[in-house]
Amino acid sequence: MADQPQPTCTFQEQTMPRLRISGRINYMDGVPADGVEITIIERDLGPGGSDDSILKETTDANGRFSGLSKEWKDREGRQWGIDLPDILNLTFVVKDGNRTHKGPFVRLGDSSAPIVLPFLPRKPVPKSKRQLVQIVLLSDGLKGADRLLYRFIEESAKGLVNTVLGPNYHRITCFEGPQVTLPRFADAVETAGGAGTDAVDLMINLHGTTDKLEFADGRHTASEVAAALRRLPPRVRTTFRCVFSTACFGASHIDEWLGAGFSDAAGSERISADAQTSFAPMLGAWALEKTFAESVQAANGADPLRVADHTARAYFTARGRDADASEIDSVRRRGGRGSTRIYSTP
Repeated sequence: MADQPQPTCTFQEQTMPRLRISGRINYMDGVPADGVEITIIERDLGPGGSDDSILKETTDANGRFSGLSKEWKDREGRQWGIDLPDILNLTFVVKDGNRTHKGPFVRLGDSSAPIVLPFLPRKPVPKSKRQLVQIVLLSDGLKGADRLLYRFIEESAKGLVNTVLGPNYHRITCFEGPQVTLPRFADAVETAGGAGTDAVDLMINLHGTTDKLEFADGRHTASEVAAALRRLPPRVRTTFRCVFSTACFGASHIDEWLGAGFSDAAGSERISADAQTSFAPMLGAWALEKTFAESVQAANGADPLRVADHTARAYFTARGRDADASEIDSVRRRGGRGSTRIYSTP
């Protein structure tokens, strides 16, 4: 029997153009996959072909990635007289610590279909590694109706923090009244950030003015408070994470909190008057593992018509305190990463 003719194959390597590739990666619960690594691979399924890794990126806080692929070579040619065109066949590999997910990469122009990971976010800081320090000093030095009002606010702040956040922290350290001195505060933060703790958050329920906070031992500038915290041992400072502040003019303190080593901080633009509507939503969002930014937004969104601010302005104006009325602005500003969650590392 005559030998069968062997197929004739001719192939050429072609340099492929670089591609703009972007997309978004979420966990199965919808949370953006922050800081995961994605590799895009071009599969060459033709005879003698080889796969090419054309892009490797790390996602941002919103789970997004973007980059320009490197050049790669594909093999094209003819077999049995038939043209074998190159087909762009992209796949992805996502690595999240020791977890991996693979699949086809569906490119839609410069973007892609969202990638959903078949697992939940890692929670590197469990409840057993979290501590919260709360300081409360609002009614001190006041008299009459003002003292009764602020005493009620103090008790409400302590109760809400304990009720809403208590189940989510290993320990909440709360002190008030004459105990709220700057040295005592620094000592409490140092104790909270000791061995076994990975994250320390602060809840600041004090009176404030521009760049100042009122402690029991006097009014301290935000820079003095930050300096006291920076003097703590390095191991303690690695645990600094988030600062939630209800102090008036808290936005003017943000840079100092961040400068002391905290990842996130927030405070009102000027005089804060909406705690009765904003405090619980902020704590609730944080307890439900929303980001710091989302928690601050929950506070700002609790009173979209700013009814509390308008009411407070009317109250001050009726008592001839026009200067105070003009300073009311409870809207919170935040600084820092924004993507931090209750289980995130500092």
